Amino acid sequence: MGSRRDDKRRDISIKGETYTRLKAHCVAIEESISRTVNGWVNEKLDALGVPVPERVEPRPSKEPEEPPKPLSGVHLF
Repeated sequence: MGSRRDDKRRDISIKGETYTRLKAHCVAIEESISRTVNGWVNEKLDALGVPVPERVEPRPSKEPEEPPKPLSGVHLF
């Protein structure tokens, strides 16, 4: 099982060869990779009888980046 952090991710990783094949297929059928993969995954989950959730938690927002600290006492020239 993955860590708790992994449970909140919505990205997945696939091997480079698989991605290349997938991308070529999607170009050929003129459909986005995301739409194609979503369709395939939903078909498989439906066939397995996995229930559709009533509510999906919103995607976690990225941590705000700290503004850059001012350069004090640094001489650039």
